[in-house]
Amino acid sequence: LPVSFSELLIERIVTSPLFDFVEGGIHRYSSQNIWSQPTYEKLLIDQIYFIRFLINTYQSSGNSIYLDYAIFNLNFIVSNFKDPTGYFYTGPDSADLFN
Repeated sequence: LPVSFSELLIERIVTSPLFDFVEGGIHRYSSQNIWSQPTYEKLLIDQIYFIRFLINTYQSSGNSIYLDYAIFNLNFIVSNFKDPTGYFYTGPDSADLFN
């Protein structure tokens, strides 16, 4: 059970459609005001802030599930945002998302 606001917020995010539990990452926003249908957009900055939030929550709570989520999302960043020369994209090319 979540014991802090941070843990409650993470639980709500990772059990919502905003969290991509297949590929990893979080969607930037929803096209509906009840957040039931996320858009395709996942940006690097959002992923970084979410990972930072997960690590901070892990450090304060000691619950390793938050570290697991952080590693899962780091793997998503490396596999989807890193170019062959070692630099990172800020987000995916929207044309590639629909091909």
